[in-house]
Amino acid sequence: QAGHEGWVRALDFYAAKDLVVSAGDDGILCTWKVAQDSLVLLASTRGTPQEKHSEGILAVLYHYKAGLIVTANSDGALRLWDSRDDSSSLELKSTTVGAHRGGASVLEMDAAWGDVLSAGKDGYLKFWRLCEGALQLQSETLASPDGGIAAACYDPAKRIAVSAGIDGRFRTWSVVGNSKEMKLLVEVGGVHRGSAVAVAHSAFCGAVITAGKDGSLRVWSALEGELVPLGAAKTGTGGQTFMALPGTQSTGRRGKVL
Repeated sequence: QAGHEGWVRALDFYAAKDLVVSAGDDGILCTWKVAQDSLVLLASTRGTPQEKHSEGILAVLYHYKAGLIVTANSDGALRLWDSRDDSSSLELKSTTVGAHRGGASVLEMDAAWGDVLSAGKDGYLKFWRLCEGALQLQSETLASPDGGIAAACYDPAKRIAVSAGIDGRFRTWSVVGNSKEMKLLVEVGGVHRGSAVAVAHSAFCGAVITAGKDGSLRVWSALEGELVPLGAAKTGTGGQTFMALPGTQSTGRRGKVL
């Protein structure tokens, strides 16, 4: 089965359909069916007019509410793809050129409303609404003024977004009203030695997990937007487990946590 040539940069999994969406540096978008212990290729843009629709795809999102696939690309564009109910074909519906200056590398979905959160190398967080087969900008904020955004996540229940900057700083944002206006709640520095690479939110317990190039993972409580350190683990050699790194500072409405 012809999958990807080169790095696979993005994956999304929709358990209700046993569907996997993949994309990578080759600019190819694929859908796969999970069959026991293997993946069966359903559709690919390889060999189609859209095969080289960008230099590469950095993030992918299966929008299960609309039955569409969103891709974030190295040229800064966001693209919407239509796939049949059985995901056996992929058709480009629309392209939002210049959604981000530089690469767009982050996609998240508001499960409550179906809106899409994107972020990229320009340091902006942006909310988009699906409107007649295209993405319509709702709101934007410069979330990382000293560099791009490496990762972001969103909690639709608490309406809080968390951005991870390439500068190593994490910020939480209150998302207000239907317009999705974003207001800064907390800014945290010194979390990891070096750049941040990932951030994830647990809908089950409300915790936020951050990761950095120093090989560490850190767990935070995100109650009311505050990032309160709970613990951390080293993922590199040695297997050391420890509490939050001494010297970590969190500034917000409640002052500082050291």
